[in-house]
Amino acid sequence: MKMFCNLCEEIIDKRAGDAVSGSNCINCFGVGFNKKIDGTLYVLKIMDSIGNVIAYKIGITNKTAEERCRTINKSTTLHCEVIYSYSAIGSKVQKIESIIKKSIERAYLNKELMNDGSTETFNPTHIFHVIHLIFEHAK
Repeated sequence: MKMFCNLCEEIIDKRAGDAVSGSNCINCFGVGFNKKIDGTLYVLKIMDSIGNVIAYKIGITNKTAEERCRTINKSTTLHCEVIYSYSAIGSKVQKIESIIKKSIERAYLNKELMNDGSTETFNPTHIFHVIHLIFEHAK
């Protein structure tokens, strides 16, 4: 939903739940993804404790894919590795992510197994399709 920030006087995109809970504007407080600056679209391989690939995760960040991966690794017993990253202006990587999210079933891993980022996980059978979409739209 669109909301007006009284501090920066910008119209921003905000999820209804974030607005109700009083979350701050990303332009003013630097949290969340900022599509106005460089961003990275990434694909992470998610493995169990013995190295079996159990899922993949797609996402966007204004940090590096490696930094995002390290954050996730600190919050779960699973292990993730970056297998692909693409950097461009945030609005472009956000658009590519949106196309991919609409084309695959997500939330493959449940929140108990992977609390941070589980909604962007997907079945390993979709990996070739996801990579194909990235290359197709990252031109």
